[in-house]
Amino acid sequence: MADPKKGELIRREAVLALSNVKVPAIALYATDVPMGSYLFGFDQTTDEGRKWIFSCEGESTKDPISHLEHPFLLRAWAAKKVMVNPQDGGDPITQVRVTLIDPDGDTMSFVSNGVLGSLDLLRTIYGDGPYNPPLALVTERIKTRGPGHVWKLRPADTVGPSKKSK
Repeated sequence: MADPKKGELIRREAVLALSNVKVPAIALYATDVPMGSYLFGFDQTTDEGRKWIFSCEGESTKDPISHLEHPFLLRAWAAKKVMVNPQDGGDPITQVRVTLIDPDGDTMSFVSNGVLGSLDLLRTIYGDGPYNPPLALVTERIKTRGPGHVWKLRPADTVGPSKKSK
C-alpha cells in the first residue's frame, strides 16, 4: 500500500466522467442569451417539433405532485429563458422554465434549478432526445434550508432520498 507521508500516491479505482452535454441548459442564464431563447431536446423544424413548441408555451397539463411515485414518460423537453415575478412582489427575476413532454403531448413545466440540473444529468446519460422509448421519470420535492423547496427529476427505477431506509 502506498504511503502518502513518503510522497507515494494512493491509487483509487475511480473514473472522472465529463459531461458530453455541449450546451448545458443552465447556459440559458448567461447575460448574452436573449430573453425568450429556447434550448430544445427535439428537432423544432419537423411537424411534431413545431407542435411541441406550442405545447411548451401553454399551461402544463400534468401536475408534478402526481408524479412523485407514478412515472412521467419523457419523450422530449424544452428549456426557455423567462422573467418570473417573485411571490413577494419584488422585481422580476431571470429564470429558466423547463417543459417536459410525454408521448401523448401532455406537458409538465418547472421553474426550478433542481430540474435544470436533473435535465442536464439525464442528457449526459441518455442523450438530448427525443427519447424513444420514453424515459420513465418521477419527481422529487426536496426541502431547502429556507422556507421553500426545489424540484428534481430521477429515473423511476432508482431509489431516491425519500425511499432510503433510515
